[in-house]
Amino acid sequence: HPNAFSNRLPSAIGGVLSVLVADLLGRNIFGRRVGLLAAVLIAMSHTHLNFSRTLTGYIQETWLIPLEVLLLLNGLENRRSWQTALSGMLLAVHFSYYLTAPPMVAIMLGYMILCLIFHRQWFRSVLPQVAAYWGGLAILVLPSLYRYLETPAELLARLTLEGTFQSGWLAATAADTGQSGAQILLGRITHAFLSLIYYPSLDFYGSTVPMLSMTTSVLFFIGLVFALIKIRHRPTMFLLTVLFGFIAFIGIFAIPPAADSYRVVVILPFAMILAALGIDTLFHLLDLSWPKYRVRYLSVSGILLVLLFLTNMQIYFGDFAGRCQFGGDQVSRFASYLGSYVGTFDRSTNVNLLSDDLFFYGSHPSVDFLSESHPITNIYEAVDGQTFPSGDLIIAPPSRIAELKTWMDAHPGGTAQYLYDCKITILLGYQLP
Repeated sequence: HPNAFSNRLPSAIGGVLSVLVADLLGRNIFGRRVGLLAAVLIAMSHTHLNFSRTLTGYIQETWLIPLEVLLLLNGLENRRSWQTALSGMLLAVHFSYYLTAPPMVAIMLGYMILCLIFHRQWFRSVLPQVAAYWGGLAILVLPSLYRYLETPAELLARLTLEGTFQSGWLAATAADTGQSGAQILLGRITHAFLSLIYYPSLDFYGSTVPMLSMTTSVLFFIGLVFALIKIRHRPTMFLLTVLFGFIAFIGIFAIPPAADSYRVVVILPFAMILAALGIDTLFHLLDLSWPKYRVRYLSVSGILLVLLFLTNMQIYFGDFAGRCQFGGDQVSRFASYLGSYVGTFDRSTNVNLLSDDLFFYGSHPSVDFLSESHPITNIYEAVDGQTFPSGDLIIAPPSRIAELKTWMDAHPGGTAQYLYDCKITILLGYQLP
């Protein structure tokens, strides 16, 4: 039987998996300490916490994409064809899940081209594993490709609405601003990158801070600089290819810019691995490296992680959840309260909603889900002219609460219940005796 718990459970499981995969990928590229730090950083991230608690597919990308990278990286470096084939097969399954699969193919191909240019001799030695990767992808992706060929509108529907080129947004923006297409796209890529560390995550999330907290952003930059210095290291080059590949893809192909903040969630594990690398690198520069001063390393890193934990908890539970910002608007939040409230009553209870142009039954399917499809009657007329049988439930949204309170005073004896949304009365229910 579907309910709020069962619907949110896959997101919670996806969040746990992303912590585990971030650990494995981090230690595979930079060592055990970085992997463990990355796992802790992503586990306490306010962004990760939010998307692990909500019914959304974005959190699944935070373990699926890093796992594809981990399998391919491990398979190539250790000459294990079964791992590269499994990576390709996993990416093929990814095609049935979300639109990030096509750019992932381009990113994987781009990494291999870079290896062919800068590590030609090594790349030739792993051609059997490369063939296994593309073979595994090709075999399993055929059903998805067939479906797309049979119903191309299914694939193009999202792109038509939110594609930079397909929607006509690029041409319209160029006409409005006088900028060239290249300038606009460069600005979009910059905006996508800054959505990770600078712009507030308002769209879909509703947070007034970026995806990474300020301290985590600083650590991310330190790790990024160190990774760029070591870019000839193949695993590091792979991580940076994925990170900047997705930033470029989001910036070039997706609109609106406000949505960049939640779309960069897919690279959150890679950003946290770099932040973890930043911690390890910073300690080394401060002469607190692990081999020399293990107790100091543990003490200082422990204090830093505690401070980061407190910061992220304040952001999520204080600045975001504590101020009832999820949902983005009062109408959506009212729908959630309405469905949950009506769901507490027996189905024999007649439910009447004092409606208007904004607050009415039928605007949000979530009401039916939360109330288990309990029938609700919209009442647009003034409540004074209505006659309700004994036991009926009358509900008023914020815009008509005063009206219902006046009517209640004239019809005493019933049971009133007020529901509050961060100290604001969002719903008044009154059941007649």
